Amino acid sequence: MWAVNPKNDSLASLLDYLCRFAEDLFEGTAVQCSFELPGEIPDVELPTEVRHHMFLAVKEALNNAFKHAQARQMCLRFKLTGGVVRIEIEDDGSGGADAEACKAD
Repeated sequence: MWAVNPKNDSLASLLDYLCRFAEDLFEGTAVQCSFELPGEIPDVELPTEVRHHMFLAVKEALNNAFKHAQARQMCLRFKLTGGVVRIEIEDDGSGGADAEACKAD
């Protein structure tokens, strides 16, 4: 329902939703999840299908890191550069990068 609700058509809403999704996904597990967000998030409108596809990509990456890499630390990092949104997901699981660089909230 979130993806098709027009009141969620903003970049800020997407980033908030992705953080809440990750928190809910790892609640009750041994995974420590941290977030790095830009200081200011511009008021940018995102079409429903863009938000939906971005959510599905992040959901898949988080699930894969948790289920297959046995990660214990996750970091979602959101970067805005020149009008481009970059979402990085870093974990300490097998085959992944060292997540110690992630800042704690």
